[in-house]
Amino acid sequence: MAMGIFDKYDDDGSGDLDKDETKKFVLDVQKKVGGKFDQDAFDALFEKADINGEGTIDRTEMVSFVKSILGIVDKKTAAANAAKEQEAKDAEAKTPQKTPANKSPIRGRK
Repeated sequence: MAMGIFDKYDDDGSGDLDKDETKKFVLDVQKKVGGKFDQDAFDALFEKADINGEGTIDRTEMVSFVKSILGIVDKKTAAANAAKEQEAKDAEAKTPQKTPANKSPIRGRK
């Protein structure tokens, strides 16, 4: 998976992704999963992924980079799902419960 992504974004065919090529990849991922681009977060992630410090991401480093991106996406998705579940629980708690037809809300009555 990471290698196909790598080839797609290696515009100049150098065998490495520079920062602009990598940014295109990140922006495409964000279009698909949502969210807002954060330049500072991108810079930090790029620096972390550029293990050899050459200012580019090679094929080996791309695997770690993709895993980092997917980890962030998974965390955001999990947080969004948890928020939706909580909203549903809150809405359910606010919905009045129906009294069964054969039961009276007054004790001892049927």
